[in-house]
Amino acid sequence: MRKPASFVWFFLLSCGLLWGSERITIQAASEFDYPPFCIVLPDGSADGFSVELMRASLAAVNRDVSFKTGEWIVIKNELRDGLIQALPLVGRTPEREAFYDFTFHYLTLNGAVFVRKGDNRIASAADLSDKTIGVMRGDNAEEYVRRVKLSSKIETFKGYPEAMQSLAEGKIDAVVCQRLMGIMGLKQNNQKGVEPLNFDLSDFHQDFCFAVKKGDTKLLELLNEGLSIVIADGTYDQLQEKWFGPYVAKPISKTEVALYVLAGVAVTGAMMSVLLIVLLRRQVRRKTDYLENLLNFANAPIIVWDPKFRTTRFNHAFEAITGRSETEVLGKSVEILFPPEKVQATMDLIRTTLTGERWETVEIEILHRDGSVRTLLWNSATLWAADGKTPIATIAQGQDISDRIHGEEERAKLEHQLNQQQKLESIGVLAGGIAHDFNNLLSGIFAYIELAAAQPNNEKVSRYLNKTLGTLERARDITRQLLTFSKGGQPIREVAPLAPFVREAVSFALSGSNVTCNYHFPDNLWDGSFDKNQLAQVVDNLVINALQAMPDGGSLTVMARNCHLEENQQGSLPAGNYLQLTVKDSGPGMTPEVAARAFDPFFTTKPTGHGLGLSTCYSIIRKHGGEMTLESKPGEGSTFHLFLPASFDHEISGNSTAVESHSGHGTILIMDDEEVVRDVLHDILESFGYTVRATSNGTEAVAAFAADRNARREIVAVILDFTVPGGMGGKEAVKHLRELDAEVPIFAASGYADDAMMADPRSYGFTGSLSKPFRKATLAALLEGA
Repeated sequence: MRKPASFVWFFLLSCGLLWGSERITIQAASEFDYPPFCIVLPDGSADGFSVELMRASLAAVNRDVSFKTGEWIVIKNELRDGLIQALPLVGRTPEREAFYDFTFHYLTLNGAVFVRKGDNRIASAADLSDKTIGVMRGDNAEEYVRRVKLSSKIETFKGYPEAMQSLAEGKIDAVVCQRLMGIMGLKQNNQKGVEPLNFDLSDFHQDFCFAVKKGDTKLLELLNEGLSIVIADGTYDQLQEKWFGPYVAKPISKTEVALYVLAGVAVTGAMMSVLLIVLLRRQVRRKTDYLENLLNFANAPIIVWDPKFRTTRFNHAFEAITGRSETEVLGKSVEILFPPEKVQATMDLIRTTLTGERWETVEIEILHRDGSVRTLLWNSATLWAADGKTPIATIAQGQDISDRIHGEEERAKLEHQLNQQQKLESIGVLAGGIAHDFNNLLSGIFAYIELAAAQPNNEKVSRYLNKTLGTLERARDITRQLLTFSKGGQPIREVAPLAPFVREAVSFALSGSNVTCNYHFPDNLWDGSFDKNQLAQVVDNLVINALQAMPDGGSLTVMARNCHLEENQQGSLPAGNYLQLTVKDSGPGMTPEVAARAFDPFFTTKPTGHGLGLSTCYSIIRKHGGEMTLESKPGEGSTFHLFLPASFDHEISGNSTAVESHSGHGTILIMDDEEVVRDVLHDILESFGYTVRATSNGTEAVAAFAADRNARREIVAVILDFTVPGGMGGKEAVKHLRELDAEVPIFAASGYADDAMMADPRSYGFTGSLSKPFRKATLAALLEGA
């Protein structure tokens, strides 16, 4: 059997009632002229009922408080701006809830209308519509009068003594303020010509609270606890008697009770019983109010349910978590608080509390009225009857960990993206090396076949050679795909409209198929900056995947839109303007397991697939500074979203266009570590009319260039292999050559298509770049433009 004391200890710990011994001073402020709540003593210090109440409340939780004084409109703005920490007397209004957080109210007063004595023009609130009403500047009476449009003529004053004086002099028609405060102010200032009307403004009452700056939950919790303590231990009653005693009816004293008892000897027993009951009820009410306040205003969500799982207590923090008021939940099954799909499992968990099981850090999802779900970490304890077997109630306290879980999910997502990127990089080490060597070989094959095809020959041989060139073009496409994974393969971008390019690429890929396509491109679509060859490869892959998913026909939707993304709104993309390209098919869709691995290299569900299609697309879009995502469910098709940076500046493409022929003269220096590349370059350049000097590394190239320069032999151009394993490559050689000659055209050739160099060769000192393998016409165009 669990003793009640254990539960009380648990409850006190849950509500945070333990504090350290160090005393901290809270900076507060008190207003002028609001007796008896806030007054200023002759020495300038703050005093009054609310000031003393805050001082006692903070002392109860081991805190000191320092008060400054000032005009209400000034100090309430100082609290809003964080220049002070708390105010002792603030009426809770809708206007103020945007800037402050409030304790539970410690006093409620009704508003009243004050007029000059003998003025019979005002008998109800409706009579004020054409009257001039005076209020204190910034007071909640001003907020009320303006909110309900009580009058169109409102005059504000620094304090209510000035407002009452103006009323007495006939300058205004009425004053609206709290009845008790108004009466006390009239007596204190000995104003005889003003009186309150005998009707209250029923919809105007003021719940007085302590207030802190919005979001200062720690101080708010301390004030709530301290206020609960001083109410429970009688301090509140003593202060009320001290400050309100001269103006309100005094409670019956013990002496008066004794006189009444002596005067009614015949009914002594009955009267004593009644008095004892009243006194006991009063004490019980104080203690109950104390515990109620602790529960209601605890920072953590707390709920209590009976053995039939009906909610019996539901505090304010829980109201905020669910968006439901206590009255909506009390008496109803706790199952209304859970997401529909989690009700059964959660109720099974809750039933275990009736067996004596006590929760410690149990995760439960709570449903908000707006449909959102919060995850809370719960602790619980069950109260038992005297027999130790019958449960009376279960209390549970939660901690909202939704943000933490969301953060963990985001971290997991980023880790998945990082792992995916690392896979691509690992493959890139292998793919780049293979592609480099293969491109060197292809360069020789391309050139030799072109040279052979150009020689006089029979028609049949020429046809075979041209077909061989077409096959080699496909081999070159494979190396480009491999380069997408390597350190090279970076896009060589140009600014262009996206819509016509995508429409053309999709139409070409769909040629001859039984799939229809619907295009949706807005007229104001921004331009993009992209590599047309690479983006065409992405579009082609996505369309082919869609065709394979819909062998019996179907529909494809291709659309684009302008979008502005905030930082990390879409994956790890930086904030900026993007084009969102969406390709959606009506195929069978993917299972979650397949969709999760769709971009993994070498993952495929097709018997003849190689698993590089989507991973290639993903890598291309990432290298464009974009993002690619997939949405797919079985039976709902697949939707790919591509985010590409928008461009508003027109750039000049570094791509060379092929020309039909070229001729030249002079010496061209070439450097390449592959003999086959040196030989084919030599033969092609000689066919153009050049003299060729060949070297195998950067050191030889620099020495040859210097020797020719010293011998006054002009070199008209240089072609350097960018990467030379184990020796000086073009990246280093060009620096030395530029020291010798800043004007000579120098071209970089690479089978890696290195990212920065191929996209912007001039930044490295080159005039242009040449991607291996190259056609004779491409080399001719490069020299033609030099």
